[in-house]
Amino acid sequence: MRGFEFRSLAIDFPSRARLLGLAYLLALVPGLLLASKQPLWSRVDEAQHYDAVAQYAHAVLPVEGRTTIRPETLAVMRAGQIYRWAPAGTEPDPAVTLADKFTAIPSYLTGDVRALWIRRHLFWFSYEAMQPPLYYALGAPVWTLGQGLGGPLGAAFALRFLNAALLAALVPLTLIAGRLLVPGRPGPAIAAAIGVATLPGLVLNGSAVTNDTMAAVMGAATFIVALLGLKRGWSIRLAVAAGLLFGLGLLTKLTIAGLGPMLAAAILWPALQRRAGLGRQLALGAVAAAATLALLTPWLLLNLHTYGQPLPKGPALELLTSYFPGVPLSKRFLYNSFRHGFETFWTGEPPEALPFAGVLVVLGAVWTAIALVGLVRLLRGRAALRPVAGTVPVALIGVAGAVLWALASLRLSHLGTFIPGRYVYPAVVPALLLLGLGAWEALRRRPARLVLVL
Repeated sequence: MRGFEFRSLAIDFPSRARLLGLAYLLALVPGLLLASKQPLWSRVDEAQHYDAVAQYAHAVLPVEGRTTIRPETLAVMRAGQIYRWAPAGTEPDPAVTLADKFTAIPSYLTGDVRALWIRRHLFWFSYEAMQPPLYYALGAPVWTLGQGLGGPLGAAFALRFLNAALLAALVPLTLIAGRLLVPGRPGPAIAAAIGVATLPGLVLNGSAVTNDTMAAVMGAATFIVALLGLKRGWSIRLAVAAGLLFGLGLLTKLTIAGLGPMLAAAILWPALQRRAGLGRQLALGAVAAAATLALLTPWLLLNLHTYGQPLPKGPALELLTSYFPGVPLSKRFLYNSFRHGFETFWTGEPPEALPFAGVLVVLGAVWTAIALVGLVRLLRGRAALRPVAGTVPVALIGVAGAVLWALASLRLSHLGTFIPGRYVYPAVVPALLLLGLGAWEALRRRPARLVLVL
């Protein structure tokens, strides 16, 4: 492979770079609309993500369980009377009257009394301090600009517009990935791109202030590099690029870790097909892993210095298990968790935020069922479509890895809560491409395909 050829890749599908630009601009519309219209705050921790950006903008590195929210965050909370994710009346009243006298968690409290204190005072703390730093560092100058133009509320909308801009990037990335997945057959990629641009849950949650949006973008970029390696062959340079992109994703949000098996499978695939030596592919995998580790090491060492552990798991659990105490793993729990994850993948969180959420879930289930029929044909080699060798299995591994990691990360944290669909958004591009590709194969008549696109 001679370099990455990203430039040639960008202009040969749909045929001109300006069409990818047009796709980006069209995708901005739903993102900007929901960024402007949905209430502040979204109950998916938006206030705390905003506060973490504000801390970075003031050159403060927030510490989990210690750093309290900034006055700007509190000002927006008071303006909208939303202090945390729970709807009014469903949880113990937040300690609003004392919100200008922040204190640490009293050391003398224990057991249920301590848990109740945390539940009432949790919004005091900048509890997204546990997150990796990349999104917050990127958002800091945007926060500062918005604050200068419109105060704390202006900073909130500036960050929302940043997220809308990141969200729109998923559409051209989907088109590029689709071009690599099925060369010369743009239909499935266009169907998937429309799905990404209009997926209600993604647009709702992704246009709020959150690092989930940037994690989805980094996941899509990592997927594209994996496809590029399968199509054009792996080189040291491409392995380094894959490792760096994956590392940047991990520095954005750890939910992207579920794509690790996908990247490993893509690198090893040529050896499994006996088109390359196993030793060579293992060496390239080691190069990618080293590039990832090189990016992560400074953050891990900083955590080790601050918390005494590479990841701030302990301090985070002290806060979160007050809301989500652990429950025994059971078949019923797994079923409800997967169901909740599937539903909120389509509708976003909280599940009742969008009208006709039940209809959206049914449509998503029907699309998924149709796509599975087509994917079985593809995997059996009986399909009219001809993806690049290995891309469909690698994409399937990516989606499965993202789902399993979402479940495993919650269980490893001993949190008794269900999978949020947004935890799978790092794999939203391969997921929607698989749905588009499978449905395109299953619906072989042109009118049915037109219905799919619409």
